[in-house]
Amino acid sequence: MSSLHNYFRVLRSSLLFFFWICLATGHQTELLYGEEKRTAESPTALSEDDLLLCVVRLGGATLSGNLVTYSAPPGLFLPLGELSRSLELGITVDPAKGVGSGHVALPSQSFMLDMAKSSIIVDGNTYRYDPKLVVALTDDIYVESRLLAEWFAMRIDANRLDAAVDIRPFEPLPIQQRMARSQRGSNTWGYGSYNDPGYPLLNTPFRLLAGPSIDISLSSSLTGEGTANITPGNSSFYTRLSGDLLWMSGRLDLSGHIAGAGKSIIGVDNGTMILERTSPTGGILGVLDARKIAIGDIQPETLPLIGNSVGTGIMVSSYPINQSSFFDKLTLNGFLAKGWDVELFSNANLLDYRPSNPRESYSFADIPLIYGLNELRLVFHGPQGEQRVERHIYNVGRNMIEPGSWNYQITATNATQRSLLASPDGDPAPLMTWKSTLGVNKWLTATNYLASALIDDERQTFAGAGFSGYLKMIQLDLQIARNLATSRLARQAGIQTRFGPLTLSVLMQEYDKDWHTTTGTLSYLKKEDIRIDGLNPFFFLTNSRFSMTLAQTEFDELRKSKSATMTSSNRTWGIDHTHTVTLERMLDGDTESDALSGSSYASMTRQNLSLRAEIGYQLLPERVISTVGGTCELRLKHEWLLLNSITYTPLGKTLTASTGLNHTFKKMAMGVTGNYTSGGAWGIGIQLSTNLSHEPKSGQWNIDGSLSSQQAGISAQAYLDKNRNRELDPDEPEIKDAGFFVNQQSNPALTDAKGIAFIQGISPNILTDITISPSTLKELLWVPADKGVRVVPRPGYPLPVKFPVWVTGEVSGTVFNKKEGIEEPASGITIEAVDKEGKVAGKARSEYDGVYILGALPTGNYTLRVSPEQAAKLGTTAPFKELVIPAEGAYIDNINLVLEPLTVEPGIETPVESNGKAPVDSGKEKSLQTPLLP
Repeated sequence: MSSLHNYFRVLRSSLLFFFWICLATGHQTELLYGEEKRTAESPTALSEDDLLLCVVRLGGATLSGNLVTYSAPPGLFLPLGELSRSLELGITVDPAKGVGSGHVALPSQSFMLDMAKSSIIVDGNTYRYDPKLVVALTDDIYVESRLLAEWFAMRIDANRLDAAVDIRPFEPLPIQQRMARSQRGSNTWGYGSYNDPGYPLLNTPFRLLAGPSIDISLSSSLTGEGTANITPGNSSFYTRLSGDLLWMSGRLDLSGHIAGAGKSIIGVDNGTMILERTSPTGGILGVLDARKIAIGDIQPETLPLIGNSVGTGIMVSSYPINQSSFFDKLTLNGFLAKGWDVELFSNANLLDYRPSNPRESYSFADIPLIYGLNELRLVFHGPQGEQRVERHIYNVGRNMIEPGSWNYQITATNATQRSLLASPDGDPAPLMTWKSTLGVNKWLTATNYLASALIDDERQTFAGAGFSGYLKMIQLDLQIARNLATSRLARQAGIQTRFGPLTLSVLMQEYDKDWHTTTGTLSYLKKEDIRIDGLNPFFFLTNSRFSMTLAQTEFDELRKSKSATMTSSNRTWGIDHTHTVTLERMLDGDTESDALSGSSYASMTRQNLSLRAEIGYQLLPERVISTVGGTCELRLKHEWLLLNSITYTPLGKTLTASTGLNHTFKKMAMGVTGNYTSGGAWGIGIQLSTNLSHEPKSGQWNIDGSLSSQQAGISAQAYLDKNRNRELDPDEPEIKDAGFFVNQQSNPALTDAKGIAFIQGISPNILTDITISPSTLKELLWVPADKGVRVVPRPGYPLPVKFPVWVTGEVSGTVFNKKEGIEEPASGITIEAVDKEGKVAGKARSEYDGVYILGALPTGNYTLRVSPEQAAKLGTTAPFKELVIPAEGAYIDNINLVLEPLTVEPGIETPVESNGKAPVDSGKEKSLQTPLLP
């Protein structure tokens, strides 16, 4: 009896517990999983008073900034059709019929809504819902956010206070996967290593005399054997001067001795000098469109098979100043099925992304082709996870140029005068050369060249031509030259291709007997080289790479050489080591001799310590260890660098040890060295170096510890341009501690009290973009007058560039929505500032409390208005106000705008001026009666 009593007591408790659970969760259960409702309830009534514009965010990304929702008991009602379009769920609705159909995430996940039956079918399962939670209006079917979250199997956080709807799916939606691919594409290096901002080019004419920048290096030593025979070593100097001279860029290099034995106190042993004018965009010498003209110790392009110009002279060239890493641009386009998107990879790096689009096509324009191997992959992604890959391979040679371009070079030198400051070696020997290169098309580049030189006191003329091209994986280079005086020929052919990870290179050269170049006679007649890179015979050594080179050289009819070289590069336990073995066979008539030699190197870096060891050996004809050595590099505190090395030569039984200590101070660099050999000889030395550069704006000399005379500089000055005339007037203050971006990279230089920043270490003779850093300006209302400028800096003369800064203003206020005489804050409203020319100078969006902040507006007159397009969508007036931001800038607060329901009286039109704005009374709020959009 007791057990039966206990049974009923437990049953009663269970029923009570179940009853309370039903009360607590029964409503939620009925929404999706419950039985049919016993009584029908009428839908919730939604009115304009309940309207709320919300931001829709998916995983932190904003999908919509103006989603029309309704806030009414029992929650926030979301538009089923509009939200489905934002999430790309494939659901369409018919509010008039009260139905919706389609699929949720994948086509297999069906969706069917029938408001007449208060039923919903999701993924084949039928559920009933409370009619109060689904309302059909004229534009859409609105569903309470918690119910919609159950239907879509995702979390929907509706925050009415912040006017935001945050959606977090339990499983990634197709749109999220596409957004992730799009994000990856936007975070890549893009179509080039540098994104051209399009700054205007600043004209910086050359001067008669400007600069200079001077490098000075002094060294001295002391040698001895034990404690005896201690003698001063040589003391020497080296200096380089650069700057503008005679309306060109000049450079002078001098080296010599100081107080040497039996010599003058200071003597110049070697020297070179060059005057040149460069322009990366061309245009020098008018119709010749040269990029460079140089006089003195010139450095011209080499002529294949013939040689190059030697001696002092003149050169005119249109070849690029700096070799670009980009060869040409390519466009890939094709069909893109509905719902598919595509990613573009270049050499395993993600380059770009194209989403699905109504045109059902994709286009990747201006894809850069770099010199070397270009492996382009198109990876297509389908709506249900399908994937397809297309590959395009291009192998571009370094000696090819952009299609349609033509470059030339002409030189005239005296071959017997090796430098401008040296004495001639003999009678003048004029040497003239010509070279031109034409980009025939994307696949072919043609070259021709001529040279005329005195060889063995006879004038000889050379002519040559060549072709370079590529065909998918294969890169070809063919050159041929002829001595017109002797009819001798020289030939060269090269080929490079790739097979998976392997790269094959072949080079063959052949010269007729007694072939001369412009610089002398060749030491061989024929040469063949075959190289294979990327070998990995041991699959388990993933960090190992092998290369093999086979070479054959014919010196004359009797002497020949054959060799095979194997190189292995590995990384084991953090140690990089390289091993090279060479087998060479020499044939001299009937005599053969073999030599087998090799070397091994190992290096390791741990924080501030770098170690390197090496050994050289010979196995044939004798087994000999030639050298054993090691070096240690230790970076100490305060950027001191300690270098130690030791070398042992077993054949000579000689041990050599050396040490060095280097440091770069702010105004000077110093190096101290010492060495000792096992024979007792020793030596110590010291070297000091510095750089002096003249800053043109302040007239001061800048002293620096780095040798930078061959680098360019910019003298940038920032000032507050009050009257906006872009000139520094006497009453306008300079700006201190302003920073700059050089080629979109932050530079450490800051302006001083005079507003001047001396920016050094810039690559010379190339286009350089520079802009002031807005974050370094001490006032929030200050902004750069220009986005930036482009200059071509040159060595030795820091280009003076002015950077005016303008004052701006900030406007803030609150947007209200007026209904039945009551004003409430309106969120999500777009506010526009329109200048006197009718252009929108700035935009802002009101927050959940109706507050907006519109900053960085230039000084002047403005019309502040609500976006007419948004007002039309909401069916309200578009209020606006006139305001003025004074020349000194200002924070203008409490500029409030009130939205009112749109009322248009029949037969009355709103007057509009020719500039598109309605006439207003100064200082009074006005409203435009904006008709609804069709």
